Amino acid sequence: MGILNPTALPLLSLLGVLVLIYLRERWRKRIAVPTLLFWREVKEDKVRARRFLPDLLFFAQALLLLFLIGGLLHPYRSLIVTETRGDRQILVFDVSASMQAREGGTRRFELALDQAKQVVRALGPLDEAMLISVATRPQLVSGFTTDHRLLLHLLETLLRGQAERAAEQVKDLVYHRVGKSDDNLAIAALHLYQNPFQNYSQAQAYVLVRNYAYRTKSATLTVLLNNTPIFRRDFVLPAREATSFSIQGFDGPGMLVARLTPEDALAVDNQALAWLAERHQRRLVLVSPVKGLHEELERVSRSIPGLTLTALTPEAFTPAVLNEQDIVLFHRFVPGLAILANSLYVFPPPDNPLFPVLAEAADLNILDWREGHEILHNLHYVEALPLKKAQVLALPSWAQVLISSRTRGGEVPLALTGEKDGHRVVCLAFDLDKGNLTNSDNLTLLLLFLNTLRWLLPPDPSAPLLVSSGETFFLPVGATPDSLHLTTPGEQESIVDTGAIEIDQVGEYRLAGSRYHAVLYANLFDEAESDIGRREDEAASPAPESTPHPLQALSHTVPAEFGRSLYYGAALLLLLEWLYALWRYHRASGS
Repeated sequence: MGILNPTALPLLSLLGVLVLIYLRERWRKRIAVPTLLFWREVKEDKVRARRFLPDLLFFAQALLLLFLIGGLLHPYRSLIVTETRGDRQILVFDVSASMQAREGGTRRFELALDQAKQVVRALGPLDEAMLISVATRPQLVSGFTTDHRLLLHLLETLLRGQAERAAEQVKDLVYHRVGKSDDNLAIAALHLYQNPFQNYSQAQAYVLVRNYAYRTKSATLTVLLNNTPIFRRDFVLPAREATSFSIQGFDGPGMLVARLTPEDALAVDNQALAWLAERHQRRLVLVSPVKGLHEELERVSRSIPGLTLTALTPEAFTPAVLNEQDIVLFHRFVPGLAILANSLYVFPPPDNPLFPVLAEAADLNILDWREGHEILHNLHYVEALPLKKAQVLALPSWAQVLISSRTRGGEVPLALTGEKDGHRVVCLAFDLDKGNLTNSDNLTLLLLFLNTLRWLLPPDPSAPLLVSSGETFFLPVGATPDSLHLTTPGEQESIVDTGAIEIDQVGEYRLAGSRYHAVLYANLFDEAESDIGRREDEAASPAPESTPHPLQALSHTVPAEFGRSLYYGAALLLLLEWLYALWRYHRASGS
C-alpha cells in the first residue's frame, strides 16, 4: 500500500474546516420569541454550549471529503505481475564501401544480406530485434520490434539513416563474416598541385596506387582530361606495395579522371576525380593614405600572374567599387561600412571601429604562432619577421590570434584571422614599410604576405568541390534546400529537403537550384575500406546457427491504483447524503 501523490495530504485539513462550519452554525442558532420584554431584564448568559455533538449528516459529509481526498492521493496496492517475453537481439549490418567487393560473381553485400535474413527468420515470435547499419558512422534503421516482416523489408531496402544511440544491453555477440577475396588494386590518392595564380599548363598531378592483395598484380593506369586519354602506363606491383605516377603538361582545363583497369573485386576505388582549373584574373584593391606601399605592391603584383592592382585613397573608396572576387587591402585606414569582400587590414589607426587600438609598441619579438594555419604554411622562421613597431589591439570576439608577442601588460596580438559578415578577414598589427616586401632579407615577410593573399582568395564558384565518400556535405548558408535538385553518380535525381547530403557513392554529384549550383567530386581514399583481404590469422570461427531462445518468464511488482473506486464511493455517498437530507426536511415539515 502507498500513495503516489503526497502533495494532496494538506487537503485533509478540510475536515477541520467542516467542524468549524458546524460550530458556527450552532452558535448562530435563532429562536423565535413573542416579546423581548422579559429578555431585557435577564442578564446575558456568556457561557455558550461549545461541545461539538456530530450527527449522521456530519459523518456523511466527512466521509465524502475523505473519499475525494483519497482519490487525489492516488493510493495503490502492490501487485506481482508475471509476463512472458522473448529475447532481444541487435543486428549490425556493414554497408561500407568494402561490402561492394565481389566473391566470384556475387557481392559481399548480397552474401551478408542472405545471412542476416536467416538470422531474422530464426527469431522466435516474441523475440525483439534492432537493425543498425554501419559505414563511417553507425545509423539506426529500426528500433526494437517484434515485426520480423518489417525487418526483412528494411534489409531489402537498406539505406543510410539518422544516427542514433545503440541498445542498452548486449548479452551475446555473434560475428557473421562474409567474403575471403583480397583481390584489390586501388587508387589510394590523387593530388593535383595548382595554386590559384598558376594556369593549367603549370599544374602537376600525382597518382598513388596501392596493391592490397597478397600477390603480385599487373594493371594499367589511364588518365583522362575531359574524357580524352592523356596518360597511359602499364605496371606490375608486388603484394602489399605502392607506387606513384606523375602527370604534367596539361593542355586545357577540365575534369581529370584517373582509372585502373582491369576491374578487380572492389571497383569503387579504381577511379578518382580531380579538377584542373583555368587561371582567372584577380584584383587586389589597395586603400591607403600613403604612396609607399602602393609602389611596393606594384612590383610584387607584376611578378604574380593573374593579379592586378588597383590603388585608391580613403576619400575615393566606396564599397560599390568591390565585387566578391576581389581582395581589398586597407592600410592605415578602416572604413566604417560593412565590406562585402575578403579583406586584409595593415596597421589600423587608433579610434577605428573594427580593431580597438590600446597602445603602440616597438621592437617586439614574436613568441607564439598557430603553426598549422594555411597562412603560415612553409614559414620556417616566423620569428624572423621584421617588427619595428606595432599596434596593441584588443581582440574582437569573432577573431583568433595567428601570431602574438608579449609585454608586461600581457599578450600582444600581431596577426589576427577570422570571418565577419560571411567574409574572411586578416589583420596585421605591424606596418609594411617601404622596401620590406622586395628586400631579399625579408623573404619570410613576403611569404607571409603571399600566403595571406592566397588564403583570402575567394573560391571559384564554377569549380567542383572535392569530397570523400561516406562523409556528409553541408549546404552553405543561403542555399535553399527546398529548391535544390540532386543528381547522383548513378544519374538518379531527387529533391534536397535538408541542409546536408550524404555522400555514399563515388563519382560526380550535381546540385542545381534557384540560388545555388554546385558540382561535387566524391572519391574513396580509405585504406580501411580498400584493404578487403583476410589474413589467415584473422580467420573467424564459424558463426553458430541461429536458433530461437526459450521464452523468459519475468515477475515484477507494479502499483495498482484504486483512487477511481474512491471517486465512485464519493458519488454514491453524495447521493445518500442528499436522500438523507431530503428525508429530514420532510420529517421536519410534517411535524
